[in-house]
Amino acid sequence: MGSSRDRKPDRSANGLSLFSHLVSTKAVIIMVLIFVSGMVLNKVFFEPYFTMQANGNPYIETMLFYTPQTLYTLVDDYGAHGREMYTKWSIGLDFILPLQYSVCFASCAAWISRKLSLSERLGRVALVSGTVLCLSDWLENVFLLIVVNRFPQMLIAVSVAANVMTLLKSALTIAFLAAIGIGFLIYLVHRITEK
Repeated sequence: MGSSRDRKPDRSANGLSLFSHLVSTKAVIIMVLIFVSGMVLNKVFFEPYFTMQANGNPYIETMLFYTPQTLYTLVDDYGAHGREMYTKWSIGLDFILPLQYSVCFASCAAWISRKLSLSERLGRVALVSGTVLCLSDWLENVFLLIVVNRFPQMLIAVSVAANVMTLLKSALTIAFLAAIGIGFLIYLVHRITEK
């Protein structure tokens, strides 16, 4: 039998435990409030304003699926002013939002995982998924910026790659929301039954 000195520390578990314990209930509440506020502002103010400035056309990322032809028709309909505005928003607002909601989702999942004493592997999956979610959204933005700024040149491969990132981002968002919702309901049931 080896001594305790011979045992190698589980670095991934330690890192995950540190992340989970850094996510306090107060921090989660603040992040959720910021996330909800951002989504409300986006739906109530930013998206309608963009649509008005882009000749009545929606922000590209609000579409779940689009073919290259659909995408290029939309970019054409934006007009020069709409394309310029899209570029500014995509570089600014659409860079901050993915980071914010990815951290929010991963933190909520880690908090629920800790509260329910779930396997640390599940928490690790949540952390990795949050990172992939953020990266997929940023890559979607990069591909769409290339399409918009190279218009009218048609880059079919880039437009297809953009839609793949859109689908990946959407699938991960739905999975996160479902997992967090179910996990929170289980947590509430545990709290109620313990009383």
